[in-house]
Amino acid sequence: MGGNPAGQGRGDTQATTAKQHMPEDRGMSGKPDGAARRHICDVVHHYHRRLTIQLRLLMVSLHSESPFGHGSLPGWSRSTADGAVPLTKRGPMKMVSIDSGRAGWLAALTAVAIAVTGLGGAPAQAAGSGLRGWPSRSDGGGPIPAGADCVKPTVVLVHGAFADASSWSGEVQRLQNAGYVARAVANPLRGLTGDAASVADFLKTLSGPIVLVGHSYGGSVISNAAAGIDAVKQLVYVDASAPAVGETSAQTSGQTSVLNADPDTLFEAVPYPNAPEGDADLYLLEDVFVESFAPDLPEQLVEVLWASQRPATKTAFSTPSAQAAWMTIPSWYVIGGDDKIITPESQMAMAKRANSQVKVVPGGSHLTLISHPDAVTEQILAAARAVCAGN
Repeated sequence: MGGNPAGQGRGDTQATTAKQHMPEDRGMSGKPDGAARRHICDVVHHYHRRLTIQLRLLMVSLHSESPFGHGSLPGWSRSTADGAVPLTKRGPMKMVSIDSGRAGWLAALTAVAIAVTGLGGAPAQAAGSGLRGWPSRSDGGGPIPAGADCVKPTVVLVHGAFADASSWSGEVQRLQNAGYVARAVANPLRGLTGDAASVADFLKTLSGPIVLVGHSYGGSVISNAAAGIDAVKQLVYVDASAPAVGETSAQTSGQTSVLNADPDTLFEAVPYPNAPEGDADLYLLEDVFVESFAPDLPEQLVEVLWASQRPATKTAFSTPSAQAAWMTIPSWYVIGGDDKIITPESQMAMAKRANSQVKVVPGGSHLTLISHPDAVTEQILAAARAVCAGN
C-alpha cells in the first residue's frame, strides 16, 4: 500500500471540510434550529461513511490478514479481478498487531466515527455517500465491490494420465490469489468408469457451485463425473478429451497424434495386481515424454516429470464414455497449438460440437497447464465469472 497507510493524514482534512459545511445559523438559543440540525446530521452521516471505509482500508494496510479471519473483511470480495483489495492469506482468526503510532491514529479515527454517529437520531443517507464507482449497501452498511453478493464457485481440477495433482500447482496458486477455493484431486487412472465415480463422490462432498476442470484423459473423467450433479455449473477442458457417449479416450486423440504409433514404441507396460486379462499399467517412454508430451518445458523439468509420472491402465483409454456432460453444461476449452498427444484439430472439433468457448495457446504442448499457467487460469476464471453472471 505505499508508504502512507490508507487514509492516514486525511482525517484532519476531512474534519475541516465537514466543518466548512456546517451552517452558522444557531438561532436565539445558540443551538442549531431544526433545519440546521438535519443538515448537520446529513453531513456527519456522510463523513462517518467515509471514515468507516478508511478504517477498513487501514486494516488492510496494517496487516496482510484481516482480524475477521479467512483473509476477508465483512462485505468485501477477495477477487482481484473485481477490483477488490487482494487478500490471499487464509487460516484461523488472528489478532492484528498495530504499532503505537498507527494505533493512536486508529483510536482517534474510531472515536470520531463514534462521536459523529451520536449527533442525530437516525439521519437520512447523505447524497454521494457511496464510494465512487461502487454500489452502496441498501442497509446503509457501507459500499461493497460489485458482484460481492455472488457465491464464488469452488474450482475442482482433475489431472490426466502420466501426471498427478501437482501438475495443477500453477493454477491452484493463481486461483487462490484471485480469492477462489481450488481443489486438485487425485484421479485414480484405473479405468474411466471407476475414475469418474471417484471424482463424482468427491464433488458430492462440496457445497455451492462448482467449476470442474479436466486435463487430457481428465477431460473424459469430468465428462462422466459431472453428469447428474447439479452443482457443476461449468466445465473446462485443458488439452483434453471430451468424448461423446460410446466414444473412447483413445479415439479422441486425432489422426496425426503420436499415440497412433505402435504401442511398443510409446509405452512401458507393467503388470499390476488383480489386473483383468490383457490389462497393464502404461508408462510413457522417456523419448516420447520429452519430445512429444512436454517439448515446451525446460529439459531438466521434463526429466523430473517423466521420472515421477503416474501410470494409467490400458482400460482407462479403451472404455467407452457412458456420459457426455458437455451436452448440458456450458464448457470452455484451452488448446495447446502444438499439442502432439491430442491434436489441436481433434480438440477444436470436440470444442465445436460442445459449443465451447475456446482459447488457443500458440506453441503450447500437451502440458499447457504447466508451461502456460497464466493462460489456463484466465480461461478457468472466465468460466468462474460466468457462474456469477448466471451463464
